[in-house]
Amino acid sequence: MFEYFTGPKYIWNMGVSATLNSGGQIFEVDKASRPAKEAADVDSGAPLFLQGWKAVADDLAEQAKEAEAAGHLRTAGQKWFRSGVYVCQAERMLSESMPERRAFYQQALDAMQKTFDLIDPNTSRVEVPFEGDSLPAYFTKAVGTDGLAPTVIMWNGLDSTKEHMYTSGWPSEMSQRGYNVLQVDCPGSGEALRFRGLKARISTEDWAKACVDYLEGRDDVDTGRIGLVGWSLGGYYVPRAAAFEKRLAYAVAWGANHNWGEVQRGRLEREGENPVPHYWEHVLWVWGFEGKTRRSSSSSPTTSTSMASSR
Repeated sequence: MFEYFTGPKYIWNMGVSATLNSGGQIFEVDKASRPAKEAADVDSGAPLFLQGWKAVADDLAEQAKEAEAAGHLRTAGQKWFRSGVYVCQAERMLSESMPERRAFYQQALDAMQKTFDLIDPNTSRVEVPFEGDSLPAYFTKAVGTDGLAPTVIMWNGLDSTKEHMYTSGWPSEMSQRGYNVLQVDCPGSGEALRFRGLKARISTEDWAKACVDYLEGRDDVDTGRIGLVGWSLGGYYVPRAAAFEKRLAYAVAWGANHNWGEVQRGRLEREGENPVPHYWEHVLWVWGFEGKTRRSSSSSPTTSTSMASSR
């Protein structure tokens, strides 16, 4: 992995690499990252990191508005896209308790919508009805197909969002290969978690059912060829969903943790209470449990009752 930052800043370096892989420009990433480059660690440097990345995203948004006003719509759309990339990659680095976090995430939603409006009419925001609420999602239509097309449902991981899925370029690539792609913020992720309070749970077939029900109601989906792919923690969610939701034609576990609870216990034992900044705080937020990790009198890492229950 490209290590822009030195010292215990793995999570920031991951964000830099992911941003460059998702269409970020290296001079903008450098400009965004410089304010926090000399920070001692990611906890103390978090305000500087947010300040730097937000400044670049805000500047691009202003440039996009000027380009749109001048009639340069493609330029405007490209700038909105990069602004959204920088916001969604920086937002995932923040503590859930930071008061700025949700407003910052809203910037990513707004930037993505402008991107769709200006340069990607093939993608639209949709809502998947779910248990009296709905799951926010993006739908990217297959290119070059007449009528019905096979469709991939895409689920994200522990700390990624539908914006990460979209900006990765994977839905666009699949679209060019003749597949629709439904990119979903499942319970415990993205907008579903941040603005709707929907928490993760083991019975992922419930989310799969909602997604398939929604797709069967569309007139551009071949309902006999609906599949499911999940990356990272999404790859853990997928096998159970496919076992119970029989309408799925295929399923892909992309980088799965095959026994997520066991993996997390091992991580706690090896790396302690802060393997990645805000990690356990984020895990508890995703699964909807109060509490925090603690150490026993023997100094070996353990968890609070609520943390153990979340596994």
